[in-house]
Amino acid sequence: MARRQRIGPGRTLALACVVTACSAATACTPTTPGECRAANDAGSTAWYDDRLWSARRHFRAAAKCFEAQESAASAGVAVSAWADFASVSRISGRSGDVALATDRILALGALGRIPAQRQVFQDLLTLAVVLESGRDLPRAEAVFRLAASLGDPARDRSPGSTSGALLGLGRVLLAQGRHDEAAAVLERSLAIREVESGPLSYWLAPVLEELARVRRAQGRVDEAYALVARAAVLKATEGKAAAQVVAEALGQIGSMPAKLGQPQTDRHVIRVLARGSEAVSALVERLVSTEPSRFFYMFPYTQGDLAHRLLCELYRRPLLWPVADVTEPVGCHPEPTFMDYGAFVNAPHGRERLQERWLEVVRTVPLPAPVADAGASG
Repeated sequence: MARRQRIGPGRTLALACVVTACSAATACTPTTPGECRAANDAGSTAWYDDRLWSARRHFRAAAKCFEAQESAASAGVAVSAWADFASVSRISGRSGDVALATDRILALGALGRIPAQRQVFQDLLTLAVVLESGRDLPRAEAVFRLAASLGDPARDRSPGSTSGALLGLGRVLLAQGRHDEAAAVLERSLAIREVESGPLSYWLAPVLEELARVRRAQGRVDEAYALVARAAVLKATEGKAAAQVVAEALGQIGSMPAKLGQPQTDRHVIRVLARGSEAVSALVERLVSTEPSRFFYMFPYTQGDLAHRLLCELYRRPLLWPVADVTEPVGCHPEPTFMDYGAFVNAPHGRERLQERWLEVVRTVPLPAPVADAGASG
């Protein structure tokens, strides 16, 4: 889940030293707002560097610290920190900690402390998908319901938002055999999506297909066939060239998980990744773009940086692979970090060199088979 703080070079150097000092301490219990933010940033840095134990410790400390603050904004960051803690715990195989983090978030929701913010909404969706993939269906249901109750205040008529939360809720209800409830929720999701994106939108297809599964489970086979046929027509008439899809998406992407390979909830990311090999050439072409994007994680991404990240998702490569051979990393880090990536692409002709490296990969490395993404239908 994307962090919310913009971290400049000066703060990054200070943060690196804070992380080192905190890691060496026997106890690290933040209490002030500044310490809360530092712990959260330290968790993000540790997760980025695959130091999962350290990431879990920092995220948990940050979440508790933000919970103790009075403001709604702090409660929102607490939700995101708990969601990050849950994601790292899931990767580490600690299902009990995933449940713990979820219960803390649901408690904040029961107290009415969770603000209706876009980032909080996206983090809740990602957490719900993590729970769904781990087969913790009751908690996944509760988190999808919480996300749907918040809605997405920044959806600017895009068809994900509340409809996507209801779609996930419908999936979970169907998996629990609650067919009538699932049908009612999916019909509501479909109605919202038709209003927001029109009756001929490609984005109706995932809802129609899920509703078809419910109708089959209810024994209403003819209705299921009709829904599948309508979804197929919408998919066939979507018809935009991959280059156009990529160009539109790079200017609209606002949310991606902190770690590569995690479930995606941003519809523009899902749309590009669904194109697979068709999107590769367009993404490679856009690597040199310095146009600003709406996304940041540790630093503001250009559209070229987003193209690099999406290629890393498709080829399952670490984000920092172009600078893996750096012998003297920037700052006080023992290994290359995102600061080295920034130095690489912002050097003279750096983006062109990144493009050349990707062209070599595309020529010599087969694109891995796609992995089913539990979040792709949202």
